Amino acid sequence: MKWKEVVTDYFSFTRRERIGLLTLVCLIIVVFALPRIVARMQPQRIVAADTAWISAMRRMQIKEDNQKTDGGRNRGNDDFATDDSRGRPDGPQRVELTYFDPNTTELEQWQRLGINVKTAQTIRKYVEKGGKFRKPEDLKRIYSLPPTEYERIRPYVKIESGAEAFEQRKTSQYADGFTRSFPSPVDINVGDTAAFIALPGIGGKLAGRIVSFREKLGGFHSIDQLKEIYGLADSVFKKIAPLLLLNQYAVRQLNINTVTLEELKAHPYCKASLGNPIIAYRDAHGPFSTLEDLKKVMVITDEVFLKLKPYLRL
Repeated sequence: MKWKEVVTDYFSFTRRERIGLLTLVCLIIVVFALPRIVARMQPQRIVAADTAWISAMRRMQIKEDNQKTDGGRNRGNDDFATDDSRGRPDGPQRVELTYFDPNTTELEQWQRLGINVKTAQTIRKYVEKGGKFRKPEDLKRIYSLPPTEYERIRPYVKIESGAEAFEQRKTSQYADGFTRSFPSPVDINVGDTAAFIALPGIGGKLAGRIVSFREKLGGFHSIDQLKEIYGLADSVFKKIAPLLLLNQYAVRQLNINTVTLEELKAHPYCKASLGNPIIAYRDAHGPFSTLEDLKKVMVITDEVFLKLKPYLRL
């Protein structure tokens, strides 16, 4: 009996308490349900990602409309961002494929060949700074000229010989009537000190060294041999290289079976360090049968042999 009274005291409510409890339950339901009801009643919003996508689509549509209406003149820089576009003409123009020498071709002719302005300007700057295209494959040095464009113009490349090319580049006419003179090309095997001094970056001392080195060698067989001359900077060599000629010329050769030690010592590529072993080997084994026999001399490496070979004979 007592237990029932306790339970009744705890779980029985007065009328006011029941109304209060019911009100509290209703408030809880409203708090949880109201946001969902309000969300359903409002129109669906477009998220930021959708807005960006729609904006991009609109820009693409506008760009397409511009290209259709004015031939693409309103295209932005990003329309040419792919690698395949490098070296192509900047706008619609007539392409004329004719024979050309990249060493003398002017900006307008590059454009007529279908090369864009920036690439053409890069090529012209390369030539004006002393660069020279000696064979068609040298055009591959131009980074902005894509392989497809190179292959397209490759059959039309016709590089003139040094004398002919320089005759065309000797003077340059300007709109105001002035004429700019260019240094005359120099044959490195016959030019004197005065001829070398006329080249940009070559002074009297350096010109004297070139002539002296040539005489001691017995003549040059390659233009690159000038790089070996003391005091001739790489930057100067690159500048004068397009102005240097090497016509057919027989260098002075030493008979390896009769040459004296003094003659070998006097040669810049031999001197005493090689001359003594060569003479000693010849004295011990007799005359050389072929130039290749020189490799049997211990100090003669393949590199040294190739350097000496043009100046030796049997």
